[in-house]
Amino acid sequence: MKRCNKFLFLAVFFFSCSPQSNWQLTSITTGQKDFDSTRLSYSTEDRLAGMNLDFFCANGLVTAYLSTSGRRFSMENDAKALIHFKSETVEIPLTIHEGRMRVRLPDELTAKTTAALQDGEAVTIMIGSTAQTFQPDQFSIFFNKLTSGSNNFFDSFQGTLP
Repeated sequence: MKRCNKFLFLAVFFFSCSPQSNWQLTSITTGQKDFDSTRLSYSTEDRLAGMNLDFFCANGLVTAYLSTSGRRFSMENDAKALIHFKSETVEIPLTIHEGRMRVRLPDELTAKTTAALQDGEAVTIMIGSTAQTFQPDQFSIFFNKLTSGSNNFFDSFQGTLP
């Protein structure tokens, strides 16, 4: 019985000390490089009120999207976003996609957001009454994998085995 308790203690200690990250990397490999893609996602714990940030890389181009699963963006109230960086706040107009649950960030803002996260800065984005802070924890590691062109499943795997 004592041996089982020691094993259980070690298992809990080991898994509780492993670093957790909201960033996840997934890849789609089709066998034809022109159709391969990789996605880096920041998923929030609050599925109803939070926003997710996704970076897609296909053919060497990176695009960023904000999405929500708990509510739809309003064409009237959510037509602009405030993005808070360490040194400044930027206001941008948004183009809300059909279905009103997703918006694309302009390329210039995608580059600025990426640079801030790689520099270890948190980025807060506010659309209407919804605000979400995206933490830079392990972002650089994942973003380098996103843009490296490596779509190997084992390079992309993160997390613990069940």
